[in-house]
Amino acid sequence: MTDYRWETAADGRIPEGAIPHGYDDDGSPLWVCRVRLHGGLHPGKVRPGLGLAGVAWGGDEIGVPGEYEVLMDRGIWGVAVGGDVPDDAYEAGHEHHGVPLFVARASIDGNNLQLGKVRREFGAANIGYGNEEHTVHAYEVLLRPDAPVFWSAKGPGRAAAGTPQPVTPGQSVTVNGKRVTVTVTVDLS
Repeated sequence: MTDYRWETAADGRIPEGAIPHGYDDDGSPLWVCRVRLHGGLHPGKVRPGLGLAGVAWGGDEIGVPGEYEVLMDRGIWGVAVGGDVPDDAYEAGHEHHGVPLFVARASIDGNNLQLGKVRREFGAANIGYGNEEHTVHAYEVLLRPDAPVFWSAKGPGRAAAGTPQPVTPGQSVTVNGKRVTVTVTVDLS
């Protein structure tokens, strides 16, 4: 597969066969979506109980009525910190001026796996949750479907130079001066 499949939906509906990539505090699944907003295409989340798409924007989590696109496929996720975006990250959207946006996910308060967005200039992932935009410094980023999974001196993804180093779950590595523990996430749904 060279690209992910997206299907259009509206009003909290989820296309049949779509794979969830997160979950709410009560265990309800969350699906990756992207929505047109302020001249851009912004990654966010959707679930039937919301009735609309949820996107982090301007310090808030905002609900966007109308149409959105839902990611249909299983994803490959890489670990990142501090605004880093792996070289093999999947460009899922863009700001109004064309700057790429990538899907991010992270736990907020430890009982969920929320979906949001990241770009290098943010310095972190921006995740909408509880009607607020949360800045999260350790998160996962959706990688391209053909991305190899390994660790390099630049972080998860393909190295620009040098030899990629395999990692194992629980291994600690340093990225941008921050110590992180490697986790491996596999979507089997």
